[in-house]
Amino acid sequence: MDNNLSRKNNYEKLDPSDIPPDYYDFSFYVSKERMITYWHQANEILTRKPEKLLEIGIGNRIVSSILKCYGVETCTADINESLGPDVVVPISELQSKFSQGQYPFVLCARVLQHLPFADFENSISQLHHVTNNYLLLTLPVETLRVYIRFRITGKNPRTFSIPFPISLKKILQRLSLKHSENGKTQNFWKINQTPEVSMANIKKCLEKHFIIEKSYQVPEDM
Repeated sequence: MDNNLSRKNNYEKLDPSDIPPDYYDFSFYVSKERMITYWHQANEILTRKPEKLLEIGIGNRIVSSILKCYGVETCTADINESLGPDVVVPISELQSKFSQGQYPFVLCARVLQHLPFADFENSISQLHHVTNNYLLLTLPVETLRVYIRFRITGKNPRTFSIPFPISLKKILQRLSLKHSENGKTQNFWKINQTPEVSMANIKKCLEKHFIIEKSYQVPEDM
């Protein structure tokens, strides 16, 4: 566990364009909770039955592989050439590689927090250039919650959460001997981490280019 933590800390100091492929090793990167987030992504996409899709941020290819199995023609784009995307391009230059409205659906999962928030609106504009229809965008949230999960025999399990103030999380982090800040990490920000990156501001920016059909936090994404 200590070796994995050290490895994680070292990787997260790297620029996303420099992350080696073994960062996405299944045993290291993919937790049960992360797999559930992949299910949510695939479910949201397949419900709308797009013929083709552009995935920004290739990651470990799990979601794109699922989509391909269900007949969705999937193109991947990433800034990191070593990961083997179909198109190597930073999100700030999507217009140079893709035509207006080229894809009916774009997936951008856990990507934009790797860029300064000052670049957020331009990134959304670039994503809107690629699709005039659907964008599935996922971002990390600064939160402290207690999760309650229960199941009645024969029924699907239900998950509920009780939120606590972010200030309490910061206090707990300072008190925790395991918590440390080891220099710069990949994430520049998380939703609700500061007033500038509040959920309200995120939605305000998105609504300049898209109509928000649905917004929620995945209960199992702890």
